[in-house]
Amino acid sequence: MEEPEDRYAKAVFYSHDTVGLGHLRRTLLICDGLAARFHQRFATLVVTGSPMAHAFRIPSSVDYVKLPSVAKVENEVYRSRSLALPFVEILRLREEIVFQTVANYRPDIFFVDNVPLGMKGEIRKALDYIRTNLRNTATILSLRDILDDGRHIVPLWRRQGIFEAIDRYFDRVCIYGQPLVFNPMEEYEWPESIRRKACFCGYLPRAVDKEASRATRRKHLPEGGKLVFVAVGGGSDGAPIVSNYLQALPSLYQEVTVSSIVLLGPDMDAGVAEKLVAEHETDSRVSFMEYCDDPLPYMDAADVVVSMAGYNTISEILALRKQAVVVPRVHPRQEQLIRSRRLQELGLLRMIHPDELNPSRLAQELLAQLASGAQDPRAKLEFTGLDRLAGEVAALMNQGRAGAVWAAPGA
Repeated sequence: MEEPEDRYAKAVFYSHDTVGLGHLRRTLLICDGLAARFHQRFATLVVTGSPMAHAFRIPSSVDYVKLPSVAKVENEVYRSRSLALPFVEILRLREEIVFQTVANYRPDIFFVDNVPLGMKGEIRKALDYIRTNLRNTATILSLRDILDDGRHIVPLWRRQGIFEAIDRYFDRVCIYGQPLVFNPMEEYEWPESIRRKACFCGYLPRAVDKEASRATRRKHLPEGGKLVFVAVGGGSDGAPIVSNYLQALPSLYQEVTVSSIVLLGPDMDAGVAEKLVAEHETDSRVSFMEYCDDPLPYMDAADVVVSMAGYNTISEILALRKQAVVVPRVHPRQEQLIRSRRLQELGLLRMIHPDELNPSRLAQELLAQLASGAQDPRAKLEFTGLDRLAGEVAALMNQGRAGAVWAAPGA
């Protein structure tokens, strides 16, 4: 017998996606996690500006609306990525697409990823419409653990009226992290009205295909040894890390038997990527990939991971209890640098500032990680992000939808 219509909910996830792959990857993880916890009772639209949206595995019950892509030039400065149009026209078009999606789809719940008013305020019109015309629509602002240095965020949010906007437009603020690492309520001087709406959900875990991990290890280590996985996100600024790692290999080979999987990323300059591959194509111990839709099995198969320090990558490294050497991005935001330093202080990874990156230092840190025993991050960190978010969603849905029956997981 078909369930009553009011037992199903429509959700919209907004993900601005101006740099890299992390925002969309995290959004799809959340969509998939909520669908599983609520037995597929969500019909979800993801509104995204990612130029790689088509390449992701889109969960069942999820579809996406593609915004014209933009690229971040520096903090608060953007340009059109593909269309030969002035940025102001692109912004107007994106704003209208978001608005029309919300106005016509009429979601029961609206999620905003990380940027309270969207890129350059592009979702304010949609948020105003929700507050005026969709009074039963619940709104959630979801934030990764760290946005940037508080010395930048606090004056920016005050200047742009972000604190007032969060207070006006959002029912909940869900933080995917925990105060042991970083407390945005304190660091960003949140007013009490926002603190009352906020909760720490813990970090976001992601299930890994263990058979795929074992197959990867068998393929790349047929005669034993250690496996290093190198990943630089989208790859737009990852070439120095890859280059220094490849130059460090002779030193590593002198000390340990090492095989390497290097994920270049789809945004790495094609000429640079071709040169890196060509210089090492005779080394059978190094395998290159431009892109894969699920890097987790490669990470799980590795003994050590070399990466940048984006939220998703670090969450996956820690959830898998992997040794890691990270080189954080330090421009245009300090987010990755702050995260790396805090986690290094907890003994959960090793960090190299990009200004200090060279082949010798990288080889030294990698050998130290290979020789040491990793701490178990689960003794210090909580990987409960999806379950706690589902509890918040259940509470909001029961408040906002007459006749709906929503239970938090385990209830």
